[in-house]
Amino acid sequence: MSEAEALRFLSFVQYETGDRSAAIASLSRALDCFRVLGNQIEEVGVLGYIAVVQHANGQYAAAAANQEQALALHRELGDRYGEANALHWLGCAQQGYGDYAAATASQQRALDLYRELGYRMGEANVLNRMGSLATAGGDFIAGVPGRRQGDRRPCSPRTRVGHSGPYRPATRASTCA
Repeated sequence: MSEAEALRFLSFVQYETGDRSAAIASLSRALDCFRVLGNQIEEVGVLGYIAVVQHANGQYAAAAANQEQALALHRELGDRYGEANALHWLGCAQQGYGDYAAATASQQRALDLYRELGYRMGEANVLNRMGSLATAGGDFIAGVPGRRQGDRRPCSPRTRVGHSGPYRPATRASTCA
């Protein structure tokens, strides 16, 4: 497993230094390793990371396809936080390629899960995205309430305040006042 972990960590450096193609290549190799090992928890995490990098590259259809794979695996594993995150990122990809109806439906399902789980940071992020979706679709009036509901912005994800990992919140999530 150390090779797969090294490849995953290497991809973070590659992404942060702007070499997104190399990051996807490293993540794809890590994904293959985790699949050979039968480690579905790491597999689903890498699928999500690949999709995030693809989204950043503007490869929205590919990102959506990987998020759908991740979503199915999160459901199979019973990981509700991961399911909500995959739905959120799936909605972001769908918005990227202009399917606002599908994006809104994915974000709504993510919002419902975050609320059910009591994860306020996820809820705020989705509400903000839903406001963005409404305005992108031309509904400027509907976009304002979504943004207002989500305007207690979470702390920067780079600080990892209130997080125990990229897919799971700590028991107490922090928000900036």
